[in-house]
Amino acid sequence: MRNIVAPSLLSFGILLVGCGSTDAASTGTTGDAGTSPAVDSGTTPTADAGSTTVTTDAGSSATGGATLTGLVKRVATTQPNAGGKGNVYVAVFDSDPVVNRQNARSVGNALVADADMSSATASVRYTITNLPPRSQHYFVIAFLDDNKNAPAGAPAPDRGDLVSMDGFSAPKVTLSSSTSVTLDLNLTMAMPF
Repeated sequence: MRNIVAPSLLSFGILLVGCGSTDAASTGTTGDAGTSPAVDSGTTPTADAGSTTVTTDAGSSATGGATLTGLVKRVATTQPNAGGKGNVYVAVFDSDPVVNRQNARSVGNALVADADMSSATASVRYTITNLPPRSQHYFVIAFLDDNKNAPAGAPAPDRGDLVSMDGFSAPKVTLSSSTSVTLDLNLTMAMPF
C-alpha cells in the first residue's frame, strides 16, 4: 500500500513546485520575528484572531471571482516531526494534484506565515480570493512546513511535513458562483519520504 501512496504524494510535491503563482508562497518566509511580509499587487493580506498573517493570490487579476476560506486544522492522530511551528501553504488546483499530476494546475494559493500548529487542536484561518467560478470540483491541499525548508519560490512538502488528504486524493470543493465558500482542511498525514 505504501508504494501506491508514495508516488502519488511525490507527484503532489512536484506539482506544488509548479504552482501557477508563487507570489504568496514566497511572501513572508524570511523567518525574522516581527518582520511583516512583503505584499505584491496580486496579494491581499488579512489576519485571523491569532494575528497570523494570511496572504493569498489566485493568479488572476479579475475581480468578482469566488472566495475560498476556512481553517487548516491539526488532528490529534498526526504528530509534527519538527515542533509544529512554521508556514502553512494552501493551494487550489483545477484537477487532483495527487492522482492527476501531469495536468493539474494551480489556480490560487495562500500562505499562513509562522503558524503555531504544535497543539493537537491548533488551527489557522486561510482565504483565497478571485478564483474562477466553475461547475466542476476544485482540489485543495494544505501542508505545514515546520522544518522550515520549503523553497521560498516553489514550496513543496517533504518528509515529515503534515499534509491535508482525503483518503488517497486531495480534498475537493465546488465554487460555482462568485460567492464565498468555506472549506476546512485537516492535516491528516505526515509525508512518508
